Amino acid sequence: MPKTMLLAKRPRGGSLWPRLSAVAVCGALVLTGCSDENSNPESLGPGGTVNVQKPDDDGYTSLPISLVALSGNYPPNTTGNTFGCEDLLVSVQSAPTLVENETDTVKQAVQFLLDDQHYRHGDPPFTNSVVFSRESLQVEETTIDGDTVTVKLSGEVVTRSDCESQRILAQLKQTAERAAHVSQSKITVNDQPLNEVLGIADIELGEEITTES
Repeated sequence: MPKTMLLAKRPRGGSLWPRLSAVAVCGALVLTGCSDENSNPESLGPGGTVNVQKPDDDGYTSLPISLVALSGNYPPNTTGNTFGCEDLLVSVQSAPTLVENETDTVKQAVQFLLDDQHYRHGDPPFTNSVVFSRESLQVEETTIDGDTVTVKLSGEVVTRSDCESQRILAQLKQTAERAAHVSQSKITVNDQPLNEVLGIADIELGEEITTES
């Protein structure tokens, strides 16, 4: 069955993690309360993929957040795209968050990845490799032009391997694209393309698959 979550709205500028409601059963996609490594409850939409939402009348929207299921340890009944080192890129939804417009949605979604306090979420885990740069990377500007979203970052990207570099790039690109409802993205760090900073080719996603139940 598709995984579910309980949501809690939050005002702009507040901490997202503490306001997420706990899910009682750890068999669902629970990102808090099951172990010390877990963080907060997120959920997949039907089939395990995210349902990207426009802001409601009150200005709240769920942020699409891209996480990674590592090769050989995919969570069950999860849909995502293969890439890199045989990993799986999966979108999940945050709690409804107060946003001003689509560019603000992009900024907050990217900031969400940086504000995360944990690398692993759930068991088997979804991982967030962006978390290692939370103290050294800042979001400077987000813009949307046609079918392309641009995210300008400053600071230093922290990575431990080529595989992790691909995860960081994939997470940031897909998070920005889905938040902006566009098909292309440009991510820069100190005005240099992120893939060049990481010393890798631009990311190419593979086929979409759904893992076994």
